[in-house]
Amino acid sequence: LTSAPDDLDPQAVTTVNLHGNFIRQLGTSLSSLTKLVTLNLSSNHIEAVEGLGALSQLRTLNLACNKIAKVEGLSGLVALRSLDLSHNLVSDVSGFYELDAESSALAEVRLKDNLISAVRDLLPLRSAGKLSLLELESGHFTNPLCDLP
Repeated sequence: LTSAPDDLDPQAVTTVNLHGNFIRQLGTSLSSLTKLVTLNLSSNHIEAVEGLGALSQLRTLNLACNKIAKVEGLSGLVALRSLDLSHNLVSDVSGFYELDAESSALAEVRLKDNLISAVRDLLPLRSAGKLSLLELESGHFTNPLCDLP
């Protein structure tokens, strides 16, 4: 697949697994799936997080193994609890400022094997007020920041 299917029943679908395809852009094809709880878009060719703002029930979003350089497109994802951006090109996490620290449900963020180079680069994560897990390394998968003295 090169794009997300647009023929899914928005009233019935709660889980979508599009792992291992050739999707480059999200567009708006998933925006009508307002009952969606779990979305797996790992191992595609996605460069930007877009078109997901209407998914207010989404709790788990897996975007690992893509080509994402900047965290963005999180506003509207008020129920999001787990976000996996491992194995991307992330160096800019300023998109976490889109979250409201008081109401955000985000508790788990996985960012291992990216390009985050300094602790200060992680300051936007303060907007994830319920954050209990921040994964920056796992085994030999790390970020430049993890090599600092």
